[in-house]
Amino acid sequence: GVREAYEKGREVYLTEDDADVAVSAEIDALPDFVWRIVMDFEKGPQWCPTLIEAETLSGTLEQVGSVHTCLHGDAGKMVHFRVAYDGENRRLTDRLSKVPIIGKMMQTLEAKPSAAGTKFTLYYSLDPAAPGVDAEARSLFVDAVRQRAENDVRGLKALCEAEARGTHEAGDHDQG
Repeated sequence: GVREAYEKGREVYLTEDDADVAVSAEIDALPDFVWRIVMDFEKGPQWCPTLIEAETLSGTLEQVGSVHTCLHGDAGKMVHFRVAYDGENRRLTDRLSKVPIIGKMMQTLEAKPSAAGTKFTLYYSLDPAAPGVDAEARSLFVDAVRQRAENDVRGLKALCEAEARGTHEAGDHDQG
């Protein structure tokens, strides 16, 4: 379809407008610091409650076209295909396959400077043409994705702020 052609023709980053789920957290740490933690596979299970392990099958984390897998306790093993990576603006997009129920979805991670330090957002867009998935199942799945994303950004905020305090990377104001 048109959307597929459009996605193939550009590095695609989801936004509030085209995501089914968008969950953010304000993190008291610098964006580069947050991004380093996000891009550290070893730390993934420390902030992502359902993540058991993640590995790179081909390429590097920064490489468009690289392939990664993540094993989640609640969802089994999913495959990430990196469709876009923008280190300068600290954002990336993966196409996920082998996703339970829905089959495929897109995921964008983004760390932007904010008054607090960093605004980190997880965006998800579900495959609109998932075979045999009715509106109700899709709605339940969106709710589950949102709940999981909320847990993930909460975990990331806690990890980044703890590590930032430990390395004096947090903002200069009192930690009160």
